[in-house]
Amino acid sequence: MYLFNDGLYVDRSDAEFVPTRILNFDPSTAYHTYQMVMDPVGDNGRGHVTVLVDGKAIATIRFRTSAV
Repeated sequence: MYLFNDGLYVDRSDAEFVPTRILNFDPSTAYHTYQMVMDPVGDNGRGHVTVLVDGKAIATIRFRTSAV
């Protein structure tokens, strides 16, 4: 079991769950919008996902992974 500090995390492992924080913020301080945009031909055809918070791109996930 993991206890997370505030923020946005991604699992970048291929086997077991290993969370990596990609954005440090407190989501309870204000209303935020979240969006994930998939580009299936990005990263030389392997695809990638751009993560946006309040319309600002904060991360691009370039390989097989799971967002949490």
